[in-house]
Amino acid sequence: MILTWVRIVLIPLVVGIYFLPETIMSISMQNWVGAWVFVFAAITDFVDGYLARRWNQISAFGAFLDPVADKLMVGAALIVLVDLGRIGPFIALIIIGREITISALREWMASVGARNSVAVNRLGKFKTIAQMVAIPMLLVNETWKYRILKYWIGGRYPGQAEVFADNLNAPYGLALIDDTLYVANQDALVRFNYSEGQTRASGPPEKVTDLPAKINHHWTKAMTAGPDGEFLYVGIGSNSNIGERGMDVEEDRAMVWQIDAETGRHKPYATGLRNPTAFAIHPDTDQLWAVVNERDELGPNLVPDYLTSVQEGAFYGWPYSYWGDNVDTRVKPPKPEKVESAIQPDYALGSHVAALGVDFSDGNMGGQFAEGAFVGQHGSWNRSVPVGFKVVFVPFQNGEPAGEPIDFATGFLNDDGKARGRPVGVTVDPEGALIIADDLSNTIWRVTPTGGD
Repeated sequence: MILTWVRIVLIPLVVGIYFLPETIMSISMQNWVGAWVFVFAAITDFVDGYLARRWNQISAFGAFLDPVADKLMVGAALIVLVDLGRIGPFIALIIIGREITISALREWMASVGARNSVAVNRLGKFKTIAQMVAIPMLLVNETWKYRILKYWIGGRYPGQAEVFADNLNAPYGLALIDDTLYVANQDALVRFNYSEGQTRASGPPEKVTDLPAKINHHWTKAMTAGPDGEFLYVGIGSNSNIGERGMDVEEDRAMVWQIDAETGRHKPYATGLRNPTAFAIHPDTDQLWAVVNERDELGPNLVPDYLTSVQEGAFYGWPYSYWGDNVDTRVKPPKPEKVESAIQPDYALGSHVAALGVDFSDGNMGGQFAEGAFVGQHGSWNRSVPVGFKVVFVPFQNGEPAGEPIDFATGFLNDDGKARGRPVGVTVDPEGALIIADDLSNTIWRVTPTGGD
């Protein structure tokens, strides 16, 4: 009897208090109860399974608990998922249907003498794995709901994320100019009124201008504000790898727009950049810089993604050439006059590293990281030997890249070459620390100089 009450109350209570507080504090009481029930069911199920293996039999309590714990875990997970908006009721019904199917299949197999069927056991293992990973997936990654998460630093510790605005259309780029927050959705640039310390938008967004959204092969719209706040710069990626869908669908694609922040009037600022994924303004020269993801299917060592200054009126080659005047013979018809006008980017980051973030150091990081650009590399998907999966630092002198990249944050790949994290956006906070968004582990990292907090 004592062991029973320990399993019912004490063990899940200890886990709930000591191992889940930061997660549970970020959700409602209703969801806390659902998560607690999940923990209770998971632990009691595990304990009774251990006793069954240890004593080669299952207790009477366990015989009752085993199926009940299964249903509690699935039910509690579904309640939290639906309540948090991670899945809709229809998906929940599908999962419930799967549970019923598994139970029915078990009973049928048992009735024909196949209780230990490999197929049934595999279904059971799959269900258990799904239950074990459900709760962490519920409580992170608000990007799935296309929400903006406001993140701030409070004292020594990260602040709690708040939903500033929701019901947006795949927001990506953000820029703050005075008391206005600009958001680049995948189909439009919008803005909100903003005051320091505000954690929730005071009203719906106002549209500034539409953005190209046909097909949207590269849907992300990176953005930054110019040094004087008059203009915004928005990256619009191509609709293909090398124009294989036809150049008609590439109208207003593979370029950087300059947009008047007040009126929304816009023009092409630079063209021929296949997928500009992040921007930053150099703090000394006020020059616009970008990281760009280049084309695929030319092998593991071509074409290098790059970091470059973005020159007004310049053409960077896509799709007719790469890295200046290197002709891509796959593109038909060729355009020698466009190739001749293509300029070479400033700095090669390596092929397929998938650079998705860039920001300049403000000097507070010190040492070899005092002057230059941090670049978040999401990592390759099409190489047998993966590359990227780290944050590098590109040293600068006199406003230009000067030297080999330096590994700044690594360890996102394990010893087997499997990713346990993928850096995306990077930004330098007001104290000079580097904030790194990791969209695989759904983590925001804050890296300080040695000896910092």
